Amino acid sequence: MNKVAIITGGSKGIGKALVDIFIEKEYIVFSIARSHQQTDHQNMKAIQADLVEIDTINALMDNLFSEMDLSAINEIVLINNAGMIGPVGNTLLENIDDLKKVYDLNIIAPTMLSRIFIHKLKNSDAKKTIVSISSGAAANPIKGWAAYCSTKAALDMLTRVIALEQAELENGVRTIAVYPGIVDTAMQVEIRSTSKEHFADVDRFIKFKENGELLSARDSAEKIVKIYMDPAVENGTLIRVS
Repeated sequence: MNKVAIITGGSKGIGKALVDIFIEKEYIVFSIARSHQQTDHQNMKAIQADLVEIDTINALMDNLFSEMDLSAINEIVLINNAGMIGPVGNTLLENIDDLKKVYDLNIIAPTMLSRIFIHKLKNSDAKKTIVSISSGAAANPIKGWAAYCSTKAALDMLTRVIALEQAELENGVRTIAVYPGIVDTAMQVEIRSTSKEHFADVDRFIKFKENGELLSARDSAEKIVKIYMDPAVENGTLIRVS
């Protein structure tokens, strides 16, 4: 177990592509997803869990790390990929329970996962990295996307703060956030199916698909892995795929 990748949202889209790529690169992959995952490789360990249920995360990570021999690991990465766009529409009119799910999954869960990851590995000499999948929506306000934009902005700032704190430590955790581009995933299908009444920019996203401007999940994931593996990418960097 020399190289390990822990990936959330690993059952579909970018997450599934990341799982496949890290397996190809001979990592032991722990894939966390709400839905059932087909386990067809000896190096892939599927974990079924809904990260919206934040009260379960501590036990989830305790169980996950109990399967590792930390002394045998020389490289380990946590990829905070799971996320949802949530309700689209006027923020003041949305159901607070629906909004809470977005905040729990998009920022509370990755905060908890990152905290536990850092704590569990504080005495490890391995190369340790947290990669959080952010979005251009973190920096650019989009009408109707208040929950998504604000949680991704929070994820960016979490990345930067952890980087400052870990830089003070010997062999601390490197953490970066990646903007994966506009990717042809289930989230894009959800966006395109939103009524114009609730999302004024829906036509723009429909055109992205019609004009072939969407990246495939595999292409985006390959770029994310390349960024992760680039030693020139500094701790705390927010970086767009190119």
